[in-house]
Amino acid sequence: MRTLCLLVLLFGGLLVAETARAQNRDPLAVAEQSGLRAYHSGRYEEAVTYFARALEIAEARYGPEDPGLARALNNLAEAYRLTARYEEAEKLHLRALALDERRLALEPDAMATTLNNLALLYRAQGRLEEAAGLFSRALALLEKALGPGHPNVAKTLNNMAVLELARGRPDRALLRIRRALAIAREVLPPDHPSLVVFERNLERIRGELARRRLAEAGERPETVATTDAPAVPVAREMPRRGPPGPPAPRPERVAAPAEALARAAAAAPAAGAPYAVHLASVSSSTAARSGAERLQRQYPELAGLPVRPPERVEIAGKGTFYRIAYGYFADPERARRLCAKLRRRGAYCDVTRPRE
Repeated sequence: MRTLCLLVLLFGGLLVAETARAQNRDPLAVAEQSGLRAYHSGRYEEAVTYFARALEIAEARYGPEDPGLARALNNLAEAYRLTARYEEAEKLHLRALALDERRLALEPDAMATTLNNLALLYRAQGRLEEAAGLFSRALALLEKALGPGHPNVAKTLNNMAVLELARGRPDRALLRIRRALAIAREVLPPDHPSLVVFERNLERIRGELARRRLAEAGERPETVATTDAPAVPVAREMPRRGPPGPPAPRPERVAAPAEALARAAAAAPAAGAPYAVHLASVSSSTAARSGAERLQRQYPELAGLPVRPPERVEIAGKGTFYRIAYGYFADPERARRLCAKLRRRGAYCDVTRPRE
């Protein structure tokens, strides 16, 4: 049975290591697993290539109307979403929904996953009302099929909380994330990655509520945000038909993002380009550096932007914080447009002029 899960850790992988084993394995399984490794490592264009190949093989093998094809469709649609090929992603998701509908009675959680993934696509496009309706349908299916205390219900509630924050409703987001945490604390171990993400999202939502209260009181707000972005569902694997191949080894990281970020941070600022996009504030310069790395992996929109040196700020009654900010923009409007795009994906973002 397919499950709805969250992307909470990113892995890199060398696909060459699988060459020898792949010769004796089913080509569909090879394409799927290679795509998932590329997906988890953030190499989304590469994932598109593998998932497209998997879909081609699955269609030839089972036919275009086989309900199991929905999984391959979702995998490719997810990769399309993360490469901003939204129209292509929507077509695949809608096709997957039509296939899921045929076996709704047998696998309601499969359709819930498709609804959830399509909601994430609509959220990325700024179609927030449509996304809300899809999340609600997914939640109802999961609660009926798995029960109200299932971890997958908690994960959907988390995604709904992130959406409510993007809609400018942090009070509603707080209700969603609290329920997600209540479920997760009952059924998951205390160090489970999903629980960690939920707790960070709770902190982020509380920070937004505090920021609003400060703004209403006429004070300049300083958002203390977490450095982890909201989690998203992982692309689903096709069911293997036939004997499974040998387990894939744990992939090794193939990039050195920390070094790349360090080089970007050392880049000299452009003259007359004082503006930056501020995404989070954390409690130490070390946390700012690692947080900048995670944010840049999570949001492709930040690719190529230099990371500003962490700016130390003092907040009355709260202590010392270090801002995570990107870019040297001469035109503040460009920075505002980037922030608007990131907010639609659930991120906190503000345009600032850091002190040099």
